[in-house]
This record gives sequence, structure tokens and C-alpha cells, in this order.
Amino acid sequence: MSVLSLRRSALVAAAFSVVLMGTAGASEGVAAENASSSVSTDVRGSAIAQARAHMRAKSPEQAYALLAPLEGRLAGDAEYDYLLGIAAADTRHLDVAERALKRSIAERPGDGPTHLELGRTYFLLGQRENARREFEGVAAGDVPEGVRPVIQAYLNAIDAPVGVRTAWSGYVQGNFGHDTNANNATTHSSIAIPALGGLMFVLDGGSRGTPANFGDVSGGLAVRHAVTENLVISGSGDVDVRRYGGNARAFDQGSYLFQLGANWLSGKNNFGLQYANQHMWVDSESYRNLNGFTAQWTRDLGESLQAAAFAQYTPIRYMGTNARDVNRAIGGASIVKGFASVYGEPVAYASMYAGRESPRDDLSAAFGNHLWGGRIGGEWHVMPNQMLFANVSFERRNYDTLDSMFLVERRDRQLDVRAGYSYFVTKAFSITPQYSFTRNGSSQPLFDYHRSVYEIVARYDFR
Repeated sequence: MSVLSLRRSALVAAAFSVVLMGTAGASEGVAAENASSSVSTDVRGSAIAQARAHMRAKSPEQAYALLAPLEGRLAGDAEYDYLLGIAAADTRHLDVAERALKRSIAERPGDGPTHLELGRTYFLLGQRENARREFEGVAAGDVPEGVRPVIQAYLNAIDAPVGVRTAWSGYVQGNFGHDTNANNATTHSSIAIPALGGLMFVLDGGSRGTPANFGDVSGGLAVRHAVTENLVISGSGDVDVRRYGGNARAFDQGSYLFQLGANWLSGKNNFGLQYANQHMWVDSESYRNLNGFTAQWTRDLGESLQAAAFAQYTPIRYMGTNARDVNRAIGGASIVKGFASVYGEPVAYASMYAGRESPRDDLSAAFGNHLWGGRIGGEWHVMPNQMLFANVSFERRNYDTLDSMFLVERRDRQLDVRAGYSYFVTKAFSITPQYSFTRNGSSQPLFDYHRSVYEIVARYDFR
């Protein structure tokens, strides 16, 4: 039984409350009298009655919106706290649910439904041993027939053997399209060299942006394994090969990427560490190698909102020369927000980062720079099998040294835009027309360029 099924099955506890509510009536009355001295009986009674109606109508969001503002005045009322706890758990306000249900138990220590809901809340928080204690405590008592299977299902989920917690996934993908600048080269046809008195040089075709059609094939495999309830390890491998037509065959390229990671899950927190190795080749010759580590902390803030902080360190090495070798170190933060109540369940995200690319040695001093950037984007399912997506990113790089030829310090401002439409023929197979645009504005003409890529992507995911 899935966690979602368990959450829904826990509603059977309503029957349990009918059996045990009578034993809690006296303490409930005392709690209500003490906690509601500053709130009129009409306000309390109306709020509780409306909240019960919302819960019966399977609208916990409305029940929570009604009850949460009253917590400062009604906290300590066992019935109020019980309803607030259930509504908060169902809407993933788990911290609120935990404290409300604990207050209710303090007033009604023998109330089985409250202990059951607290156990469910602990389960959702990832506090498995606390959840086990609550479930086993309830199971040891006089439990209605319909509730015991729910408790046992939770206990089975807590005790599930880790050997079955391995998941594989993969994909194959093919792209074809047109690239207006396959070599990311300047779009200027001639440049002036200030160190030579402003002498103009005409650039040949290989030194300027080269347009070409292309075809691309890629694929990958990934595996995740839950070592314990808290520790998850993962690994993946990807390969990509691109071939250009016409005069751009010299820019044919490919790459492979291997990643290993580990995540520690604790309640609403996810702490991750990842190692990645990427090797790239151009025109069948090794071009660049990256070995990097990323550490990230992600926290679930509730209501489909997540925030993260991350740090990354990546040595970048070019084959055959160390004149461009740098060590890239950045840190940043990101946020993701889902809008489940909006048609198409759109998702929006944003991130900011800053850091430095430090030269490996004096030979690469000209490529050392300070940088900062950001990204915003989102996706929206316009139909169940159709999705629109778009994102915009920006990065600014300020280089360390004065260029001896152009007699200026290099300053780059790079803008990237990507947008597309995905049509899912099946859940696994999709076709995506997409467009991407890059504009790198630089104080040095050799690095000033723009690029557009028009392509159609066919992808099949399997698991």
C-alpha cells in the first residue's frame, strides 16, 4: 500500500472516534471551558461545526484556513486541536499538525483517534519510530474492525525491507534542427586590434559563427536505492552525440556524464551530496573534462513550495593545454512553487548564484573571473498531455586581467532563453519542438556572439 493510500485510509479513524469519543467527553468539556474563556461559545462552536463540514466534504484546505487563524485563542481546546491537527496533516502543514495533536492528547490522553492521527503525522514527517510507538499503542487497545488494517498497513510500511527499494529509469532521445552558430564564435566579420594601432583584421569563415543543420542522439540510465528510510544513494550515466552538416563537420561533438550521489532525508529536509564527471570531445578529439562536487540542502515549506541552498566546486580542464584551466566555485539559492489549485498545475522556479572561476596557474590568468547570475522559468500543462515551458537565465562575468591585444578588461554578459511545447503521445513518449537563444555581449569582440537553435526532440522514458 502506498503512502498516499495510507493517508487516505486513515480517514477510517472517523469510525474509531465514534467508539472512543464517549470516554473523552468529560475532559473535552473542561478543556473547552479553560481554553475558550476569551472566545465566545458562538465563535468556537461555529468554527468547529464549519470545519467538520469541510472535512466531511473532503475540503481540508478550507478547514485549515478556517481553524489556523484561531490557534492563538483556541489552542488547548481538545476538540479544536484535534480538528486543526487533521486538517493541517491533510494539507501538509505538518509542524502545525504535530503540535496541535500533542495538545489534544495532553487533554485527552486516552483518545485513540488522536493518537492514530499523531502517528500518521509522524509517518509523514519521516519520524518512523515515533510513528511506530503511536500505532502500536493504539493497536494494543480496543480497536474497531475497520481501523486495525490501516494501522497494520502503516506498520508494514515502516518495517518494509530495504532490499525492494531500488528503482531504475532511463531514456533515449533524438533531436534534429538548425543551429545558427555551431561553434559559438563571434558574429563580427572584422575586428580592430587596439594594440596594433586599431588595425582592422578580416576574420575567415572558421573564425566566425558557422550555421548548420544537425542531428543528435542521446540516452541515459539512472538508479536509486534506499539504504534506509533516511539514506538514499543514486547513480546515473548519460551519453550524447551530435553531428553537423555542411561546413560545420569540424564541430561535431559528443559527451558522456557520470554522476554518483547520496541524500539524507529528515522530515521536511533533504541533504544531498553529488559527484559528477563529464568528458567532452570535438571532431573526435578530447576537448574538455569536468570533475565536480555539489552539496545541496532542500526544505519543503508546505503548500507545494520548496527552497534550496547549494554550493558547487568544479575543476575545468582542457585537453592539450592548460591555458584555459580554471576551478569554478559557486554558491546560491533556489525556490520552486507549484500551483496545484490552478488549471494545468503550473510550476514556477527561480535561482540566484555567485562565485569565481580561479585560474589554475599563471598561464590561465586571463580566464580567471568573478561571476554571478540567475534563472527564472516555469511549465504549464495546457492539456493533460500537452505542456508549455520557458526559462530565462543571465550570467555576468568580470575577468581579472587587462587583455594585451584589446587593451581592455574583459566583461561578458550572457543571456539564454529557451521555450518549447511538449506533446505526450503516451506517458512515456513525447515530441517537443523548442527554441533556444544565446546572446553573449563582451567587451572583447572575439567573444561577442549570438546563437539560435531550432529543433524537434523525440524522447522515450522508461522505468
